[in-house]
Amino acid sequence: MRLVVFGSTSSIGSAVAKRFGRAGGTTVFVGRREPEAVDLVGNEYVSLADLRTSSLDAAFSSLEDIGEIDVALFAMGRFIGNVFIDADDDDIAGAIQDNLTSTILIAKRAIAAMQGRPSAAIVILSSIAAETAGPGLVVYGALKAAVSTFAKAVRQELGSNGPRIICFEPGLVDTAFARDHHSGAASTDSAMSASTLADLIFKIAWSEPNLCVDLVRPTSLGFWD
Repeated sequence: MRLVVFGSTSSIGSAVAKRFGRAGGTTVFVGRREPEAVDLVGNEYVSLADLRTSSLDAAFSSLEDIGEIDVALFAMGRFIGNVFIDADDDDIAGAIQDNLTSTILIAKRAIAAMQGRPSAAIVILSSIAAETAGPGLVVYGALKAAVSTFAKAVRQELGSNGPRIICFEPGLVDTAFARDHHSGAASTDSAMSASTLADLIFKIAWSEPNLCVDLVRPTSLGFWD
């Protein structure tokens, strides 16, 4: 069982790697930073690559050494929470690159590497902001909505040939990133734990290889309070 995590090497990415590791899986992280070692279980490898550059082809070439990819987790992204009219142009361009452009370009290569394997899965992390964005989340919500639409459309295009495309739109997840951007709200009951989300990803992407799920939108019970 081989998992490749693109982008986030902390919190959610590491939690998913840890869950797969407990089941005997091997994880390869592809991103700009080393993963948080405290969250790992010993059967992970790191391929450092800037997913915003032309090094994508080189990164995928290096993945050939590990064999077939069973599950690919797309955990890249950048939060931008400014009032739209005040947002910096460079911040907007960076958010477009990290949330949308990277997702599309990496998906193109991942699908090519995994095509013809209906049990394989690409898990794309979007956000509930795709459906609930409001003031302060104009750009972020629009980009996550685009990511979700892309996931749905490409799944329909692939049909039953594989890989499966599964889009997650989680609510608030208790991560360092969320605590930095939500004034501590992630430490309350309004957030789910990264390990809970990881368990769900493992269940749908690996434990149920014949299950086709377009969209998963998990939240904690307190999220809507």
